Amino acid sequence: MDITAQKTFLSEDNVKLHLSHLSELRLRYSIFKKSAPTLVGKTLRQVMNMHSSDGLKNEILPLINSIKSHELYFSSFSSEPRNCKEIKSYYSSDAAFLYELYRAAREYSYGFLYVGIDRGGKPELAFGDGSALPKLYSPPYLALDLYEHVYFLDYAYSKEKFLRAMLSHLDISKLFSGENANTYLDTEL
Repeated sequence: MDITAQKTFLSEDNVKLHLSHLSELRLRYSIFKKSAPTLVGKTLRQVMNMHSSDGLKNEILPLINSIKSHELYFSSFSSEPRNCKEIKSYYSSDAAFLYELYRAAREYSYGFLYVGIDRGGKPELAFGDGSALPKLYSPPYLALDLYEHVYFLDYAYSKEKFLRAMLSHLDISKLFSGENANTYLDTEL
């Protein structure tokens, strides 16, 4: 996992804390898989389609979604800003779209802001706490972690400063390049 981009807007200590949290989630999932061998080698899509009468699905889905949300967050950035020609079909510029994300993220106090593509090919926003699949037409292509613990160490109560720094490294070209496409649902867990 490349964390170079996060280090441009978060301190190394902060990134390490976030990676440690992701490692703990993966460890919990690994332990869970040992008690439920039917999960081994499954994708999130397959787990969602499982018919489990023992509640296994209800126990494991929040954990898997949390892992996938964090992985998507880490893969949503680039160290160098990238332009996105396709975004101009729906917004006047990349900056206009990033401002739309900024406005939405500023209003949401915790959780993740997910970006997918709607039926017409336009970027679509959805919020979630990371434990459930976001309500989007497509799987999410980008994710912004808005929990206070992500930025408090570096920005204290200045969420807006964090948002501006984070969004300046968001790789919105991933919305249309196919990168991250369906990996949320179809990567083996």
